[in-house]
Amino acid sequence: MNQQYGNIVSFPRRSKYAELTPTPAKAATPVDLSSALQTTLITDQLVPLFFDLVAPIGLLDGFEYSLPRLNMRLSGGHAGTYRASYNLLLEGESLGEFTASRQYPHADFELKQLEGLLTQLIYPLRNTLLYHQALVDAHTDSLTGVGNRAALQSGLAREWKVACRQFAPLSLIAVDLDHFKQVNDAHGHPCGDQVLITVTQCIKHVVRGSDLVYRYGGEEFMILAPDTATEGAATLAERIRHQVEIMPCPTEQGDVNVTVSVGVATLASGESERHLVARADQALYQAKNEGRNRVVLAK
Repeated sequence: MNQQYGNIVSFPRRSKYAELTPTPAKAATPVDLSSALQTTLITDQLVPLFFDLVAPIGLLDGFEYSLPRLNMRLSGGHAGTYRASYNLLLEGESLGEFTASRQYPHADFELKQLEGLLTQLIYPLRNTLLYHQALVDAHTDSLTGVGNRAALQSGLAREWKVACRQFAPLSLIAVDLDHFKQVNDAHGHPCGDQVLITVTQCIKHVVRGSDLVYRYGGEEFMILAPDTATEGAATLAERIRHQVEIMPCPTEQGDVNVTVSVGVATLASGESERHLVARADQALYQAKNEGRNRVVLAK
């Protein structure tokens, strides 16, 4: 595969990537993308839209776009033998790498034309990334870094639809720290926060890649386990309970040991999302009432 590198700022032609930044002067292009690229705030829609609008010009047959810090990777069209890659920069911040490919090399004037088109993508792309980050922040618990209650509602709605459509099992695991108020009272809230962070890390280490972890509120967590029936969910819940029990939580005041009570509910035929959550919580409360540090399966 042959790699070409366009150059819109003063970088050597042999540099690994050309770093593309918007310029005050609008490049002369056969199509004005500005208005079209303002029609969406979703990155997954914007970059393919850019490709769809530019592809008829003949500058590219396929594209790849990636932004590792946000785990974004998009592609479209047909991958070609010859590639021209650009690191899209705005005010020193990388907005991702865009690669155009086609079956024959780009001439210098074509690279200039492609660069002119890409400069029109940068500001709309920045807007979609800011919007994406705002959505992530709105659905992320600031202390633990896992999803919050709003994220659980979205994730559960999505997985509930999949489970109903595919007749697949879906389980919900409710986890609550035992006597957490005593930890805060005895050691202070900063220590309590560190315990919550450590327990979160423990849960994330135990769950599988397909499982989704949320902080439901206070010291309660929810784990959404797609394609998991009662037996598998019970096994996972017991692993979480056991690992938390044997794990010391390091704090500035020394190690703190905690336990958790766990309730498990598996989606029943015709059951609503809200009722599934209620059953998981009921099982959790039963675990508390029966002495804590145990797993109870919902009825």
